[in-house]
Amino acid sequence: MSEKLLKENRYYKAWDLGEGVLRIHGSAGELCFLVKGTEKALLIDTTSGFGSLKAFLSDLYTTPLTVVNTHGHLDHIGADFEFDEVYLHPADRELFLNHSSVQDRMGFVAAANPSLEEMIPAREIRLIPLEEGMTFDLGNRRFRTVTAPGHTRGSCCFFDEENGDFFAGDACNSNTLLLLPDSTTIAEYHKTMKKLKELEPKIKRFYTFHGFSPVDPSAITDNLLCCEDILAGKDDHIEVEIMGRKGILAKERDGMQRKDGRFSNIVYSPDRIR
Repeated sequence: MSEKLLKENRYYKAWDLGEGVLRIHGSAGELCFLVKGTEKALLIDTTSGFGSLKAFLSDLYTTPLTVVNTHGHLDHIGADFEFDEVYLHPADRELFLNHSSVQDRMGFVAAANPSLEEMIPAREIRLIPLEEGMTFDLGNRRFRTVTAPGHTRGSCCFFDEENGDFFAGDACNSNTLLLLPDSTTIAEYHKTMKKLKELEPKIKRFYTFHGFSPVDPSAITDNLLCCEDILAGKDDHIEVEIMGRKGILAKERDGMQRKDGRFSNIVYSPDRIR
């Protein structure tokens, strides 16, 4: 896939991935995506809200815009407050509200030296409930909502089956965190991975929202097998600490890369397996 840098400023970079898909980089490495259709555009997540995302994107699309969230964490919903309404799964509503704090979002992008005036302030907006199978028709593209509890209980993915584009959020990536208070058990996440595995043959591009993206759709199989090893007590079971939380890393890695050459990995709490 060829990539072209379209524009950048202090806060964001926009890369054209072709076929109407733009990858937007936030200041702390978090990603969101703008998909342009013939009749509408779809913004999937809004980063941490350091700088105006709405202003940055204003000349990159010309059709009406719909904003959807993959989940409620602060690095995905920060610029939601620039829009009057956004879509979010109800299971993540409380998480969204808890993660709206400007101070917390400033902490996430601390390395970029943010000031209070540069952060998008939280305000009351309309949260429209996402549900399984809800569709978003962009004219020449049609996205279907796929609920994917695991990283959070309200995690959702968005799938254009005709074009093979699958936007996964943080539902499955190289460092899938399942040790957070809002995460599900491994057993519940295993059900999600089995569900996504059924879609894997139709997926051509699997977009994760941190690091390099897109990645190979086999990322789904990687985490499905991780779940099965964890449930069977056969994972590598490496003790780690992430964001001040102690957890278990399922597969040994060198840096962020799995030593066995596969991509996806899981960090989980030993008391939340079943």
